[in-house]
Amino acid sequence: MIMFLLSFLRTFSRVDNLITVDGKPIFYEKLVTHPVAEQRCQAQGATLSGLQNQLELLYVTYTVTNEVFPGTGSVWIGLKRTEACENSTTTSKCRWDNSFEWTDKSATGIDGINWATYQPDNSKFRLRQHCVVLNIFPAGWTDPAQNGLMDDVRCGSDSVAEVLTESQSQAKVRDITAFICGKKPSVQIN
Repeated sequence: MIMFLLSFLRTFSRVDNLITVDGKPIFYEKLVTHPVAEQRCQAQGATLSGLQNQLELLYVTYTVTNEVFPGTGSVWIGLKRTEACENSTTTSKCRWDNSFEWTDKSATGIDGINWATYQPDNSKFRLRQHCVVLNIFPAGWTDPAQNGLMDDVRCGSDSVAEVLTESQSQAKVRDITAFICGKKPSVQIN
């Protein structure tokens, strides 16, 4: 089953859009802010990558989980709050499904979005949670931010510890550990 899953994951169409270093589309760097992660991607001729669908989300979650296991962490992705919803919590006009946009301009829609419980909330730091992380928690961790689910956080954070009210040891579990870079395809695939 696992071999089938790995083979299947490598066949999704946008995998060729991901920038790779040593064959890996994910860059592992601890405690990097969103702007710095974006600069690192731009140095590779790319941008922080969006996730087109649940298959891409699963691919990134699986890949990072295997890399950091038995550790945990968070991954910067290319999803940011829209300007119209920057100063708002969740309302009828700014909902989970319309408050964010993919920054790579390649991913579209909401199929690649999978929010953690009570997210997005934009409630911490006076409505400044404009960027999104993907949480990585291998089996056995009991935390509301479960493996493969997203959370809105401050773009300038290098550690999700800054946005938690829990103890330092619990917050450290969610420190930034990676970011994913991608580029818009040069050829349209039908």
